Amino acid sequence: MNLIHKIEWSNWREFAFPSSVVLLAFFIPLIKYGIQIPILLFILSWFFYPKVPFKKVWWPFLVFGGFYIFHLIGMFYTEHVNLGINDLTEKLSLLLFPFFFATAKPMNKKFKRYAIITFAIGLAFSVVLSFIISGFSYANSGNIRDFYMSEFSPIFHPSYIAMFINMAIAILLTVITTLKFSKIQLVLLWVLIFFLSLALVFPTSKMGFIIFVFLIGYFLFKWATQKVFFKLNSLLLLLVGITTLVFIKFNPVAQSRVNSAVEFADGEMKPNESHQMESNAARIYAWKATLNEIKKHPFGVGTGDINTVLENHFRENGLEELADKGLNPHNQYLQSAMAIGIPALLWFLFSLLYPFGKIIRTKDWLYAFFLCSLALNLLVESMLEKQSGIVFFSFFNALFFFSASLISKNTDNSKMNFEK
Repeated sequence: MNLIHKIEWSNWREFAFPSSVVLLAFFIPLIKYGIQIPILLFILSWFFYPKVPFKKVWWPFLVFGGFYIFHLIGMFYTEHVNLGINDLTEKLSLLLFPFFFATAKPMNKKFKRYAIITFAIGLAFSVVLSFIISGFSYANSGNIRDFYMSEFSPIFHPSYIAMFINMAIAILLTVITTLKFSKIQLVLLWVLIFFLSLALVFPTSKMGFIIFVFLIGYFLFKWATQKVFFKLNSLLLLLVGITTLVFIKFNPVAQSRVNSAVEFADGEMKPNESHQMESNAARIYAWKATLNEIKKHPFGVGTGDINTVLENHFRENGLEELADKGLNPHNQYLQSAMAIGIPALLWFLFSLLYPFGKIIRTKDWLYAFFLCSLALNLLVESMLEKQSGIVFFSFFNALFFFSASLISKNTDNSKMNFEK
């Protein structure tokens, strides 16, 4: 509140753009349809905000926007122009967010902190809403599965909501060791972390579980290697992690998902004999089909053509179930290589590695977790084919990079008062 009181409301141009960033961060995990409205407000406010000369930021903009440029190039050899145009429209955020953040004057650090914190708050609202919706469904059906997978998350795909939850937990773990809170506030923050950790069980995303384990280890290692070792926080985080894993172990729905993955990996499951393929088996077939097509088309099949080519491949090989589902590769790296070529994939991989130079200099370990988490999720989901994943990635990647450290360098050793 003190920051808002200090702002001269007559200078609204300085206030509108950062506020739109905070607003958009809040709605990203909360709404799927209608996210265009806060994005539009973000764009409009940028026009009135002070700018940075483009010549100073053209290279990082090209690094992040280059992936979209490859999609534009793919339009020259696509066979389905309408599908290609739809794909370009869906992915426009990959170009817009890097451009707007790169050319906007760096925001006040407090607004940057508010942005990531409001994302966590928005995610908490989203999870509570999911429990309410599932509760009503369960009251009508009596089926406990109304609390799991897509039934738990009717707005977002379970993998997306699991990714959002892990990111929100990482944000909360970062702020409790970088900002100064009262004891009551810290208790509430840890209750929220515990709540979100248990909520991760209900989407039953297998990669979500893996990244959660990675998250626990990541922060324990991070805290253990700092000059100030957060003993109590480390103990609480370990307790949260163990409790959540025990909940997963004894939760029948979550455990069945884990067991199916293990059985398939051990070769005990024969998906081709079942009436309906388990998701792991479907992914393997999709990956093999995609790799075969990449060998035939090293420069891609063209923007918008990938689904048609895959469907034809499935039907030619007698995989009618996968063809009818319109299954995509469920791997963003393979998806991009097949659609727009191996050079485009290499550029995208470069864009994921490029920020680590700045991360090491600024010690922005939350940004590092964001990129590592995303990179793992992209192994099992084509998350940059849907607007929810595109907006999440492009918004936060640009916000993190062009804002440098969202908290500030070495703030773990010198905690700041959140109210200042």
